[in-house]
Amino acid sequence: MKEKIIGIIVVVAAIAIGIGGAYALSRRMPTATVADRLQKFQDNQVLRDREVQSPRGGMMGRGFRGQMPGYRFDDGVPANAVRLTIDEVQAKAEEYAVSVGANLHVAEVMEFSNNFYAVVVETDSKKAAFELLIDPYSGQVSPEMGANMMWNQKYGRMGAVTNPVATNTLTMTEAVAKAQAVLDKEVPGAVVQSNGFDFYGYYSFDYEVNGTVAGMLSVNGNTGQVILHFWHNTFISEKEF
Repeated sequence: MKEKIIGIIVVVAAIAIGIGGAYALSRRMPTATVADRLQKFQDNQVLRDREVQSPRGGMMGRGFRGQMPGYRFDDGVPANAVRLTIDEVQAKAEEYAVSVGANLHVAEVMEFSNNFYAVVVETDSKKAAFELLIDPYSGQVSPEMGANMMWNQKYGRMGAVTNPVATNTLTMTEAVAKAQAVLDKEVPGAVVQSNGFDFYGYYSFDYEVNGTVAGMLSVNGNTGQVILHFWHNTFISEKEF
């Protein structure tokens, strides 16, 4: 009987030591940072949305990096290349915008480590028209992938005008709430900027982490679906025109 009691005590003590050790280890392990969660969110969305419409038609997956015009990534930087300034990029984006319509002009340019991003608006209606990506070295201008191609009812859909007077059924305030709900779940600590752009079929917003721009996302103006712009990488600067 005494031997059985001793055996039980030994087992209980071993379990207690194991639990205590696991608790101590968990206490020492750092919690995931906002940057870690953001990276995981980006990686997961790439997998979920791996079939993104290509500017040349058809669909493309994760292997597009460094292959599509306007989408420059670190593995495709030419030797001795000189990065363009934000004003030089604005001029190239403006030239592209005018070629699409005389009433179009560039309202904003943002510089990221992978590319430059530009918003084109209509001068008469003041409504946002479409989004562009500009290669930071060659200056090649291309329509942005994602929401700009899939949801833009006037300037997207591979050039097909499906609804030139499309309006979003969701208000911008409602779209901000949809976007923030996704970030609260996936990247706690990230905050959507409320002053986004209203396009024909969707909205686009910047979001911040610790008061600094960390990226962009778009919200479908009817369904509320959220798409992260995972191709930009690190934010550098921006300028409004």
